[in-house]
Amino acid sequence: MKKVYIFKTMKVIVFLLGFYVQFSYVSHVLVGDTGYNFQQSAGFFEEPKDSLDAVYIGASPTFTSWVAPLAYKKYGITMRTFANNAQPFISAENLLKIARKRQSNAVYLIAINGLYEKNELSVETAHRTTDFLPHSLERAFLIYTLCHGFQYSLDEYFELLFPIIRYHSRWNSLSAYFFHRDYERTKGGFTSSTFLNEVENIADYYCATTDREPLPGFTQDALVKLLAYCKNENVKVVFVLSAQYRNAQTVKWYNTIIDEVKKYNYPIINEMSDFDEIGLDDKTDFYNDCHTNIHGALKITDYLAQYLIDNYGFEDKRGGTEYADWDEAYEKYIEIVRPYLTEEELEWLQ
Repeated sequence: MKKVYIFKTMKVIVFLLGFYVQFSYVSHVLVGDTGYNFQQSAGFFEEPKDSLDAVYIGASPTFTSWVAPLAYKKYGITMRTFANNAQPFISAENLLKIARKRQSNAVYLIAINGLYEKNELSVETAHRTTDFLPHSLERAFLIYTLCHGFQYSLDEYFELLFPIIRYHSRWNSLSAYFFHRDYERTKGGFTSSTFLNEVENIADYYCATTDREPLPGFTQDALVKLLAYCKNENVKVVFVLSAQYRNAQTVKWYNTIIDEVKKYNYPIINEMSDFDEIGLDDKTDFYNDCHTNIHGALKITDYLAQYLIDNYGFEDKRGGTEYADWDEAYEKYIEIVRPYLTEEELEWLQ
């Protein structure tokens, strides 16, 4: 009788595992996005385990300001963004835990942009953060964090947990690319035409208040947990305030976060206060008030790369056979961006 019970139990377990695998695959297929959120999030997991020097977690100002293949060409460092458009700061701890399972020895840069009030982030937008992550307990915890912070309903919680609920109607439009989505193979190097072509003068947008204001409760809780996790796990972490426009309210929140981070003695790179040192020009280096264009991105990439090399002593990876895909990424990326670079920028790469 006992053997029969064990056999039936094993059959149930095997069935549930099989169902979960198939369900996860179908859900993955139906997401169907091949855009930059897919390239930045899913592309990160294509990197061999413990092969990256550094990982940059954050919202879109991370991947519009860090040009990974060009940093590799210039300095021989391997750093990728693990990012997506509108990624909320409260997701940083969960994403850090997910990333460290793949890149346990990396230095982690965490952008402190992406602050919201409650109810400001739609479920549709939250999908950009969660859809391309492997199914795991940490992904489930991330979804819970988002649902609790932004007060999503139970139905919305399950929609994030199982994207098939949102995308099931796509069966009617499935094509081959849904089943085999290609990566750009540029290591997250951004190639948007807006990023390459557009320039906007944002000189009048900045707010430089030094005032502080308490963070929204759910953001304060997330910050405390993130800092405690980094301390307890001895994470090599650098916090970054990206160069972008902020209104007075948001600047006050960032000032508060910087104060909290300093209490833990973690390094902070404030691209706004370092604006002139980086060499940024608010008339030529942005394509809108939140994002640098290719010209501003090269300056920030240079600045961050030199900081990381000076402080963490990364070895030069250029020429190593195990990093041949980085050489290929550079060759592919430079062919795309070369027509948009100035002579001075091309000389910088030599």
